[in-house]
Amino acid sequence: MVGTDVNLMSNADRLNLIRHVVDELRIMRGLSYSITRRMRVAKHAGLYRTLNPLGLKYPDNSQAIIRSLLDEYKTIQK
Repeated sequence: MVGTDVNLMSNADRLNLIRHVVDELRIMRGLSYSITRRMRVAKHAGLYRTLNPLGLKYPDNSQAIIRSLLDEYKTIQK
């Protein structure tokens, strides 16, 4: 294969091509990092869902307990 002027690249063209390739590789690296982070977060969220599968929220009985203690205190005072 014989090189001609059509097949040769100038230094500026070569640098532009290399910059473009490096930029695309950086974008791909960022996307892969983002996917990895999302998978890790999903894994942890799945662990929490497994620990509490129905998403039950425990009732807040603190006011009822305080009320019952006050009622008992009132009956003792009488």
